[in-house]
Amino acid sequence: MMISQKGTSAAITGGSNSYPLIDRYMAVANSSMTYNVTISQETDNPDGLSKSFKSLTTSAKTPSGSENYIIRTRLEEQDIRRVGFGTSGCKKTTLTFWVKSNKTGTYSVMIAINSFSINLLTTYTISAQNTWEKKTISIPEYTTSYTHPSDIAAGLTFDWHLSSGPDDIVSPHSWQTSATNARAATGQVNILDAVNNYWQITNVQYEVGEVSTSFEHRSAGDELARCQRYYYRMQNGSSGSYWVGHTSSYGGNNNIMMIHLPVCMRDNPTLGTSSTASHFQLWGNATVENMSSLPTLRSSVGINPSVVAIDINHNITTGHTRILRFGNQAYLEFIAEL
Repeated sequence: MMISQKGTSAAITGGSNSYPLIDRYMAVANSSMTYNVTISQETDNPDGLSKSFKSLTTSAKTPSGSENYIIRTRLEEQDIRRVGFGTSGCKKTTLTFWVKSNKTGTYSVMIAINSFSINLLTTYTISAQNTWEKKTISIPEYTTSYTHPSDIAAGLTFDWHLSSGPDDIVSPHSWQTSATNARAATGQVNILDAVNNYWQITNVQYEVGEVSTSFEHRSAGDELARCQRYYYRMQNGSSGSYWVGHTSSYGGNNNIMMIHLPVCMRDNPTLGTSSTASHFQLWGNATVENMSSLPTLRSSVGINPSVVAIDINHNITTGHTRILRFGNQAYLEFIAEL
């Protein structure tokens, strides 16, 4: 939970699946589910030396039907290939994490292979309020052959259920072939049933073998590079300006800027931007001009996971250059999430 490129806190509601804050962790809800929580990166951690993910309930909610609220992370197929899922040589694996909540009781974890077509459902118990507890989940082999996705597709999914409607409650089960994803176990806690309920998680580790080993602490630079494979944000701070790079004009409002990404991303990225065009500025010829429209991805010039081209729609004399800079809270984000 060391890397959170989007900030340290975000208020979110249900009805969609998104990566709201901390890198690689998605908030999941079906289309009818509404909820109000604040997701934050906390300095609270069982060893006192790192960060954790926190979901804080800000409005009470009792889910109905198949409504659910889930925290999810996914691993690439090529990163879990050595486990051997779908072969006679499949290995047992172990999921370990630390968790804390004010609400004790039974919680669910669903683990899925190959986009939920193969899944298992298990539980863990939070026994003491407001206390970090280590949980270890043993995952059996899965030896039945199946068609594997591409190397860069989602190969393995972990779902931590925090609130589930009655239609999504079933008994825990070992591996089964079924497309019924988003299922929680009987007795699942509803973390949304009261304001100020919270759930925190950290030190998540998935490894080959039947024994949980000590958590592997990596450097901040290593963790950042791993996260930037899926998401990279260029963002200004709270004041001043952030200089991005040169844009060249080839006629009228047609300007192009190449951005070399810090790491090779998982796939060709899509582009996201902050919403205010005037926060993007062009500097040159001793002037600063606010842009009237947002930068866009130039997909026609061979976008790849390492280099992207950005279109700047602003009238600049042909052959001249400007420097793109961010004002206020402007940002560009490059997205290749699973």
